[in-house]
Amino acid sequence: MVGGIRKGLKMESTRSGGMGAPDWHMEARSPVKGVGPEDVRRRNRNSVLRLLYPDHWLSRADVAKLTGLSKSSASGVVTSLIDDGLIHEEGRRIISGPGKPAVLLHLDPNARQIIAIDVSRPTELIGVVTNLVGEIQARAQLLVNEGEQLDIDPIVELIEELRDELNAPLLGVGVASPGTVDRSGTVLKASNLGWENVPIAARLEERIGVGVRVDNNANAAALGEYQYGVGREDMMFVQIAQGVGAGMVLNDQVVVGTLFSAGEIGHVVVDSNGVICRCGKRGCLETMTSLPSLRKRLNAEPSERDRILTQAGGVLGQTLSMPIAMTGIDDIVISGDSEVIDDVYLAAVSYAVNSRIDEEFFGKITVRRTQLGSDIVLLGESVAVLRSMLL
Repeated sequence: MVGGIRKGLKMESTRSGGMGAPDWHMEARSPVKGVGPEDVRRRNRNSVLRLLYPDHWLSRADVAKLTGLSKSSASGVVTSLIDDGLIHEEGRRIISGPGKPAVLLHLDPNARQIIAIDVSRPTELIGVVTNLVGEIQARAQLLVNEGEQLDIDPIVELIEELRDELNAPLLGVGVASPGTVDRSGTVLKASNLGWENVPIAARLEERIGVGVRVDNNANAAALGEYQYGVGREDMMFVQIAQGVGAGMVLNDQVVVGTLFSAGEIGHVVVDSNGVICRCGKRGCLETMTSLPSLRKRLNAEPSERDRILTQAGGVLGQTLSMPIAMTGIDDIVISGDSEVIDDVYLAAVSYAVNSRIDEEFFGKITVRRTQLGSDIVLLGESVAVLRSMLL
């Protein structure tokens, strides 16, 4: 194993003792008009896997009760998952009274593996293989030319390299891309990659023969922070890199918006008299607080470091204060090169947000750094594949 994380969806393990229902709502899975038997079967399997994920131990009777399935239906679903190697029966619940202890079920975290690729970095493609609970099993990278249009061939090459490292069946492949990405996996626009209306998921599936999903990199990072970090059920993730993007999680779901552009805050105008942005507008947020713009200003005036970072953090905080007030989110997570996005910057963001909202209504807004480091996008994309293809 090459590093990794073992943390789940806010559940507690119940290998012994009481049933300990998972900390999320589970609907009874009953047949729906217009839905075929295979759809119902898939939903029931997903329901059982969600109950057991990541390290929850339940009996067959527990599964029937929590899903609303009949005991025979629940047992059938469990048997099919055991046959597929996704779950195991192992151990018995400790009981104090009479009766036979129930045999417990649990998920096998190594039953399937996921390939996640991050194409949002300017000079390299990064990829990892993870198991079902985000533990990184293998890693690879491929250098690319900064500023040139990214071709699909190096992505395929990286996927195939990681495919050779698999030691379990491949669940699917996820690609995290900058820009706007629709639900079909088409990148509608990613200026840094030279992509516009490029059906990345379809092209990759044609080349590699397995299911592929594509997500915006900030949305993937937000999901990674929520699942494997200390993110709350409602949180905002801000990624400061070549550009500035945000991902928002509300009630356990990443918000993408009607046009899949939620979180594209980098080209919101914050200073109508500011410098010309690469998008053509003047004074976009990106011109004041992206890494290239900050490094340029810091190199030009090194003695003014604190002033520059305080100003930039203040602008970001002011920009975020309105969506914070609209949603009631109280957790802001910021990712960026710590040599630039330092404590001075974070303090300025925190002050700008908290000084512009009513603490009586919203409480104190937390502004913090992600704890997942540079792998956050990859881990988040792994989660996206897991949720879409198994849970």
